[in-house]
Amino acid sequence: MKIRQRQYDKEQLNIIDFLTKSTGLLKETVIVLYNRGYDTKEKIQKFLNPGKQNFHSPYLLKGVDLAVERLKNAKENYRKFYKSYFVEQSLSQIYTNISYNHAEGIPKASLEETDLVNLGYGYKSNDFVSGSYKQVNFSQADVEISSSSADYDVDLFLGRWMIFEFPKNFLFKMQITQKTFGPVAKGFPKRPDGAQIGKQIITESPTFNEKFNVFAEDEFEAFYLLDPVLIDRIEKISEKCKGKLMICFVDNKLHIAINNQKDTFEPPKPFKPINKNIESSKIYQETKIISELIEYLNLNQKIFK
Repeated sequence: MKIRQRQYDKEQLNIIDFLTKSTGLLKETVIVLYNRGYDTKEKIQKFLNPGKQNFHSPYLLKGVDLAVERLKNAKENYRKFYKSYFVEQSLSQIYTNISYNHAEGIPKASLEETDLVNLGYGYKSNDFVSGSYKQVNFSQADVEISSSSADYDVDLFLGRWMIFEFPKNFLFKMQITQKTFGPVAKGFPKRPDGAQIGKQIITESPTFNEKFNVFAEDEFEAFYLLDPVLIDRIEKISEKCKGKLMICFVDNKLHIAINNQKDTFEPPKPFKPINKNIESSKIYQETKIISELIEYLNLNQKIFK
């Protein structure tokens, strides 16, 4: 069988030569593309580097919507089982008066009172836990604050947000924020005249001042609360938690936020065997962080009463 080779006129050969030079592709590759109608640089680049807008929707295939729905339900049921078995079991071993709901989260309004973060972005929260440890009531949830663009979402904050309650009100608001927190950090609001509400506190620890910004409404109370022991412990917590740290004393609450870009209590990928001992140990360590903070910061001691 004899194969006829396609013949090109002078104009077509000039176009092929131009496309070869402008795209940096082999001439043989350009010829194949040209024969299939890709006769401009723009068409070739669009073909070789397609965006998601160039693809047809997979939902045009018959039955895909039903298959996706079944997979979503299977994944959600898997998550529910994992969390009811491992998470609730670990929480009940350490804390009293436990309430856990993997689908609920901390209300946005609870974060707004701290002025710690900008909440004008996308806000999500789940894995809500409340309970008590050594007479200190607490609540915790995963929080995600994101900034959306046309092509993707950027997580400005993804991590744990813990709130510890006390039987007394703090007489002032104080924020302690790691300096590397980025654009999600908000800081004290300003008055209508532009003056800053609250004063920046410079502690007696140079290393602490290098790592953290501290703002407080009452300078005297701030220095009373931020004694050398608490300063040292906050520094060690920031090293141990493997994330960026935010702390706020407000009303009768202490907020501790850890931006570790991690969704706590999430199960391994589905359709893989689960090692019961490994998962139990992992979840236990994650749930124990709350009790460790209460003990390490002496939150049940008289200074906070």
